[in-house]
Amino acid sequence: MTSIYAQSEQIWRNTRYWTEEVDTLYKTYMPLLTATYRKYSIAKTTAPRHVNLDLFRNLVSDIGLLEDESIVDRDLPIIFNLAMMTQVDEVNSSSHLEMSFVEFLELLARLAEKISLKPLGLNIPDNIPAEVLRAQPLQVKLESLFGLIFHRCFDRLAQDAIGIPSGSPIISLSTSKGVSRSRAMRQSSMQPIPKSPRTPQADVNLKNGIPKLPVTPRILISQSSIRE
Repeated sequence: MTSIYAQSEQIWRNTRYWTEEVDTLYKTYMPLLTATYRKYSIAKTTAPRHVNLDLFRNLVSDIGLLEDESIVDRDLPIIFNLAMMTQVDEVNSSSHLEMSFVEFLELLARLAEKISLKPLGLNIPDNIPAEVLRAQPLQVKLESLFGLIFHRCFDRLAQDAIGIPSGSPIISLSTSKGVSRSRAMRQSSMQPIPKSPRTPQADVNLKNGIPKLPVTPRILISQSSIRE
């Protein structure tokens, strides 16, 4: 019998994660995602390439999320476990501690959902209520997270090799060394950039200084469209 907890997690996947918008965003930034997975994963002779909790913690630390308390260390095992598929044998096998690429994609989505950064390429007031940021479509949160990963986890040579689609708001994102990494994004006042057909953006209407962010359409897609 399926537990209420498991049902709630599946509802999140159905309504927030398995959407056409998130799928399109992942395809757009697939070179960045594969490069991130390769950098923060290990390969053993006895197991395929995978991410473990310590490597996930390294990623979060490199982004700067622990530094400015966007997230705390005790949240990381919870997010990591939620993104893992159910394993048949968790006693005699360590597979439940070894995250595949598909699971890693969900891990990033859950991290983006948790920290709820401000959208890129928009003039958003610094006093925007937290509940408004939390209500953003998941693909908007993810693109903001991808911006930090691109600029904080890779040097210029690696960035050139990865490549970012023309018109992406990630290109203009810049975080100074003297400012906390994710706080720099929260406080940024970047000018809007013309939308690229391959880069989904949130349509934000300012009313009384408070952005109104649209709710993600509930369009379900298959996980098979995202391949390792």
